[in-house]
Amino acid sequence: MNGFDSEWETTQNGQTGPILEIGTQVGRCISRVRWLHAGETFIPDALATEFFLVSTYGEDQSNTVSLWKLNAIETGYENKFKTTCLHKANLAGNITGITVLDGDNFALTTSLGIMSVFKISHKHVGLDSMEPSGFSLVDTRSLHSFSGRMPAPATDIVATDPTSVVTVGEDGSIYEYSIKTKEIVRSFEKADPLSISVVSSIGRSEIVTGNGGGQVKLWDLRSSSNQPVVVLCPNVLLNNLAGAVSIAQYPSQSHVLFVGYQSGCMDLWDIRRGTGCQPAANLVSEASTGGAIGEIQFHRINEDHFFTCNQLGSISHWFPSEDDDVEMLQRNLDNFEHLNIEFLRRGLSYLDMYSSPLAINSLSISPNDRILCGGDSGVAYITDISGV
Repeated sequence: MNGFDSEWETTQNGQTGPILEIGTQVGRCISRVRWLHAGETFIPDALATEFFLVSTYGEDQSNTVSLWKLNAIETGYENKFKTTCLHKANLAGNITGITVLDGDNFALTTSLGIMSVFKISHKHVGLDSMEPSGFSLVDTRSLHSFSGRMPAPATDIVATDPTSVVTVGEDGSIYEYSIKTKEIVRSFEKADPLSISVVSSIGRSEIVTGNGGGQVKLWDLRSSSNQPVVVLCPNVLLNNLAGAVSIAQYPSQSHVLFVGYQSGCMDLWDIRRGTGCQPAANLVSEASTGGAIGEIQFHRINEDHFFTCNQLGSISHWFPSEDDDVEMLQRNLDNFEHLNIEFLRRGLSYLDMYSSPLAINSLSISPNDRILCGGDSGVAYITDISGV
């Protein structure tokens, strides 16, 4: 399905000037945005062509997932970006999660408890290259339910490798599903008495989940036990037992997790310390209170920089402080001194990159240093972060 095309000017050095506004025709609230990563890029290219996915949610339970193309058009001393909707598919229910498995497949979950897998089609561009042109449904499975009768919303999905995904849901269950064999290979039925709101992979065989009570749990997919390996409980005084809604792994230290809560607070955990430990640090600032932290993503190279989106409508860039008077971290000295993380020593600052009057639900960072976000305004935004 061909869609809306738009163009924006950039500055002469190729850096983004005004925020690139795409998807005005989405027409409803955006639930998730994801860049397609077709191979690793080590040197960001400000003029690279890239592709991304946008999913929606809405009260009428009829929503879409769409594939978009972003490409630069050089016009003398100025550059323009053009965005095109390449394909769109209608789905029943709200789309609650998207994970990109590789350059050929992605999977998503819906509020009807269903997991679906899509295969991306490609077309030839020139003599020896190909690019995404559309996608088609290749597998779908109803996984989550209340007592086996009423569908339970699936709340999130993550790829553990290019052929396996893990889904979680409001029924408190966890399912590992093989894309290759089209079978459930591991299940934790009613593993959590509370609704599970988020899942993150920290390796091929381990996942971390967050629930409505703010607990973060580490699970071993190889284990025959249905019990978590580690249970981390939030700081009651700071987080008020608010639900854990986002989890991100520190890039170079897989045992370090950032967890965002419904309250707008964030905790940094070292899961090696096991059940009952306290967070190594808690983020306290005006920018991190009052709006649930929708997603957290680290910069792919400069890992002491990370980005968040929240329900107050902000995209924030967090980085080590250069001002000794700035103090937005409450540290637990017994828990963080062994961690090699710059902002734990120097403090943390933030800059609001973009603000919207409505919630921003999702963000994604591309290999070419572009950040993509979307939320309840029904509009997606792209901007350059190559200066990080």
